[in-house]
Formats: sequence, structure tokens, C-alpha cells
Amino acid sequence: MKITNTTKILWILILTNVWNASQAQNDNFTPPSYCSDGRSSNDIKAEAPSFVAVSVARRFKNDGRFTLDVGNHEVAFTNSSNGLMGYSSPNGENNSYLSASFQSNARGLNYLWTEKVDNSSLTLECSKASFYVQELPEVNLISLEFGNAVVSYSIDEYSKAGINSSIKPTIKLYGRSIEGSEISGRVNLSNLEGTLNINFTSDYAGTNFRVFVEIYDGTYRSTRYLGNVTGGTGPHRPCPNCEIDI
Repeated sequence: MKITNTTKILWILILTNVWNASQAQNDNFTPPSYCSDGRSSNDIKAEAPSFVAVSVARRFKNDGRFTLDVGNHEVAFTNSSNGLMGYSSPNGENNSYLSASFQSNARGLNYLWTEKVDNSSLTLECSKASFYVQELPEVNLISLEFGNAVVSYSIDEYSKAGINSSIKPTIKLYGRSIEGSEISGRVNLSNLEGTLNINFTSDYAGTNFRVFVEIYDGTYRSTRYLGNVTGGTGPHRPCPNCEIDI
């Protein structure tokens, strides 16, 4: 039997009452008390990316135990910042997926939980998983000349590098001149924000090196174009595939 709109409305009303009660206490949404960490006793499992950047859509999953008879049910996806995300029907492998993005008000630790919704009854099958919502890493130019760039940077405290001190974020600078010469520089960061001097060199002199900088927080990379510089102490490479000046 197909799940009816009436059943959906009833399910929404029940969940809304639970959410409103928890919101009055915690100013957010709380997984039901019967929700299991990881796989539930009835073999559903909520799965979420460990880190989700603000405004970047990611896919969330409910992993159902494979069976030849998937049955006729839907899965409700809910998160602790915004409440009900939506419904998804299982595929042939009994897995359900839903894509979602978050705004900056959701920064920090969040929970996803999935609940099986069956037309014949409102089940208590529930699984939850935790994840962090974070801002993307940022890097901005302060000054640039050949051999040195000064940048400011910031990495969210809820990023992988912010949560796990063993993860070292990095900043990488790179560029290429119109003749084909290349520059590069890399720094391992010890702080989540600050100002950084990046020194770089090239084996050959070059004209109009297009300089880029990339920051990495353990999950996400952000790249910024810094500008053009000309310089170098060695001979010019006349073109990318030519021999150097003699």
C-alpha cells in the first residue's frame, strides 16, 4: 500500500510536537530518546559526512539492511539545527539519500537522525549520526612581490583541523610565468588564524607569474588568485618546451 499524504501529515504533526518541546528547552532540535547511535536494532543506519561546509550541499544517507523485499516505506531525515529535512524512498539496495546544505547559524556539532515511516504504523526505528558544520577556510592577500607573499588566513574551529590537533592545515602558493617557469611554496600552519609570510622561488626568471594560494583544513580547500609578478635571478625559459638561454 502506498504511503498516503494523510499519513505524512500525521507523522509531521507528531514530530513537530517533539521538536517544539525540545526547542523550548534547548533552542534546537534533539534526537528522540529511542534513537540509536549507528545501526539501530532494526537495521537502519544514519550516515553523514564528518564535516559539512556552510552553503555547500552534501548528501546524507540512511543505510538499510539489504533485503529482496524492500517494502513500501519512506525515511524521514532530520537534523538538530533545522528540524525535518525531508523524506526519501529506499532504492533497490534499501538505501535512502537526501542532499542538504546549512547556513552559518548551524555551525558546530550537529546530529542527523533517520526514522522509518511505514504506512501501516509509525515505527520507532531511528538511527543518529553526528557531524560538524563549518565555514570554508579563507585566505586573503596583504601584499605580493616576487619572492614573497603576505596573506591573512582563518580556519574554522569546527573544521577537521580545528577539532583534531593532529591534523595540520597547510597553505600552498604556486604560479606559472608566460614562459613556462614555475614558482611554489608551502607552509604547515600551527594556528587556526593569523598572518603569514610565504617565500617562493623559481629556477628561472619569468614574466607575469600568475600567483595563486591554496589553504587546506583537512577536508576543504579554498583557492585565491593573488596577482601577477615578474622576476627571478636565473635565465629565462623562452617557452614551456624550449631550452633555457645559453
